Amino acid sequence: MPKEAAASYESQLVIEGRILSGDESIIYLSNSVPFGQVERPEAVLNADITIIGQNGYESSKAEFDIENDRYVIPTHDLPLNTLYALKVEVDGEIYQSEFEPIQKAKEIDEVYYKENETDITIHVSSHGHEEDSPYYIWTYEEDWEIHPEYDVSKALDSGYWSYSKSFYPDLKMGENNPYLNCWGHNDSGLIHIYSTAILDQNTIKSHQLLSIPLDDVKLSYLYSISVKQMGLSKQAYEYFELQKLYSEQSGGLFMPMPAEVKGNVQCLSNKEKKAAGYVIFSQVAQQRIFIDS
Repeated sequence: MPKEAAASYESQLVIEGRILSGDESIIYLSNSVPFGQVERPEAVLNADITIIGQNGYESSKAEFDIENDRYVIPTHDLPLNTLYALKVEVDGEIYQSEFEPIQKAKEIDEVYYKENETDITIHVSSHGHEEDSPYYIWTYEEDWEIHPEYDVSKALDSGYWSYSKSFYPDLKMGENNPYLNCWGHNDSGLIHIYSTAILDQNTIKSHQLLSIPLDDVKLSYLYSISVKQMGLSKQAYEYFELQKLYSEQSGGLFMPMPAEVKGNVQCLSNKEKKAAGYVIFSQVAQQRIFIDS
């Protein structure tokens, strides 16, 4: 971006949220950045965030998860009998998403893997009724076991290493060290959507979510993936379809979106302020599998 354009660029609040009945709700807040800036925007930390319902419902305030740079609201028992919106208060302004119903979740039939010559691919199959939304979105969380190449505990008495006894009170020399078993974790960073709108049946068979090379450290010992499936409205699907296209071209899910891509959030307290992003409302279906080396 030319220096003149960057200097005149006006940042706007970006609100991305998944309000989930049957699970915790996740909200990401950041400020948009000029086109061409490749760094992920920093999270906004000083916001008060609640879920409100047209029937007078109001959730507890969201807690900030500092480890994952996101806000969390427990909504496992969120009722389905009203329309909901996300309300955000930050820097003296009030932002709110449109009121929307909770999309019905379609059950996951199966999450499974295929072992190929060079990789393992993870697939999901699902089905819904004819009256259900034909628009799907998935997120997933990966966990895998890691064994460090060297046992650092053997050098603890050398004077060059130290460790916290509050974390490792029973660590002794010459014994099997249980702290060599560590875990890696990753959240899905890409957009995984699918539509059955043009199909005869609201059915998904063997949709591939990701692939993992066979020599990836994730598959060295024990690997696990938990897949969450949610429903989308047609408007939400079209938004994420454009976001998917743009993020693949620009290199990241959290990069700024073009101005013409309209989300479902706005600033209520100041009509001159613009807001970006999308908040979805859905039940959630979930399934986890394990892969042993």
